[in-house]
Amino acid sequence: MSSKISNNAANAFIAGQPFSEGNTTVIVDTSGLGSVTMYLHGNAIAKRINEGHYAETMISLAGWPTVTTRARLDAILSKLTGAYYRGICQRNHEQTLIRFDGQGTTIDSNGWHCVAKAQF
Repeated sequence: MSSKISNNAANAFIAGQPFSEGNTTVIVDTSGLGSVTMYLHGNAIAKRINEGHYAETMISLAGWPTVTTRARLDAILSKLTGAYYRGICQRNHEQTLIRFDGQGTTIDSNGWHCVAKAQF
């Protein structure tokens, strides 16, 4: 279950609205593209990059595979239309993106991982 901060931050991220509470911030690019980035303790952990009629949502544990980082990202995945995955967990000391069929893909805790693409 998501915390109040995770839920509110995910809602802001999806809506493209600025947000700041505790250790979590959502910044919206005001240059006209509307790209959005979520930060946890100053580390970028999620970003939606808008390019014309195309958007890509990417996530990262930013080298911090903690319960809190996973909670923030899980909250985004639970609200993201068209997401390829439903959550992140730790299996055998490895971070794993869980697909909707329950199967997992081990991920690098420092890398960026595409979780949704949309064309509009």
